[in-house]
Amino acid sequence: MYREEQAPQTFTVDYEGAAGHQDFVAEIEHFIQCAKTGAEPLVSGRDAAGSIACCVAMKRAVREGGIIKVDGV
Repeated sequence: MYREEQAPQTFTVDYEGAAGHQDFVAEIEHFIQCAKTGAEPLVSGRDAAGSIACCVAMKRAVREGGIIKVDGV
């Protein structure tokens, strides 16, 4: 995001997804089933860590008003 003014801004995202809050519930249930059965999760730990790193970088970019590089993603 690029902006001219340097004043802090607050952004709110209201995402309900296709199934609303049930998306998160389904994700946790899948994780529990994988832990119980030893099945391979749909999303690897590496992919999940990359998603978190990107989210953290986006929040930091908005807060600091700059470009944040994400290594190893």
